[in-house]
Amino acid sequence: MAQHLCHADEDGLVSMHISIRGLVAVGILVALGVFLVLRALPSLSQAAPAAQAELSAYQVLERQWEDAFDRSPDGAYAEFLRIGRTLEYKDAHTLSHIIGEILYNRSGLAGLSVCTPHFGFGCYHGFAGKFVEERGVGAVNEFVTACKGPPHDSYCEHGIGHGLLAYLGDSKLTEALQLCPSGRSGSVGGCYNGVFMEYFVNNLRRESGGSVRPLDSALPEGSCSTISEKFRPACYYELPAWWRLSWFLSGATFDEQFKKIGQWCAAVADAHLRAICFQGAGAQVAPFSEYDTARIQKTCSLMPTSGSDVCLAEALNAVAQMNIGP
Repeated sequence: MAQHLCHADEDGLVSMHISIRGLVAVGILVALGVFLVLRALPSLSQAAPAAQAELSAYQVLERQWEDAFDRSPDGAYAEFLRIGRTLEYKDAHTLSHIIGEILYNRSGLAGLSVCTPHFGFGCYHGFAGKFVEERGVGAVNEFVTACKGPPHDSYCEHGIGHGLLAYLGDSKLTEALQLCPSGRSGSVGGCYNGVFMEYFVNNLRRESGGSVRPLDSALPEGSCSTISEKFRPACYYELPAWWRLSWFLSGATFDEQFKKIGQWCAAVADAHLRAICFQGAGAQVAPFSEYDTARIQKTCSLMPTSGSDVCLAEALNAVAQMNIGP
């Protein structure tokens, strides 16, 4: 069964360029929502209000949490977890990206030991993205070595995928995939999936305001149908996340999004890739159902009968990996 590795924020998928380019345009709105929730945090210094006014909502949030870690390095992560549990999934995931970046900036690779899988593994994504931005693709193997062993290994590799494509740019999709450290031909999960997630939704490119890749209903499978066969399973696994976000931004309701995902997955010609598409649908269902099994079952039932069981199995696998408590 494919591993559930941070699939999609409501306003952007859980990406970066040579200077970790911006959060998706919609991600800025997410960050603003989180900022409003976190108003209780100590405010920034009032010494330079004009400079502060030029900061994006994401950057303001980043400054607040940098201050929090300066005040209490040990307590700040626990506070992040506490606050994150009060937020919607999309906002908690955005915040976890920020926390990962801060941990790398403060402690380098040693900070990786602090990251946990909470909120769609976003801490690993932000951490890995910042590492690739600072060190470049030549240092990826050093990062992978630091990731070896539980609980970090697969989470780290997924983050590296985000970082590689954000660093190289969308025009070098195949090069980014080839640089993935340990991907197996036909595999799903890990670095390949991180690359495709970043390709469909530029999440880590804050400064340039990344965007969702345009979706052409006449070509719903996008680059997945033409990419090298070795990489196709990972690409088809990420298609539902791209579709769902595109429809969400177009105003589709929750049920409409997942019903249409089921229809489009069912239309995939190759039986193996079709099943993987339904797996990817399940990976979307879990976080956007708040990991609630009753909601998960209801949402997967919107899929055609040929894919509803696959959707449900993958979504429940995500719940088990997240180890959601009462």
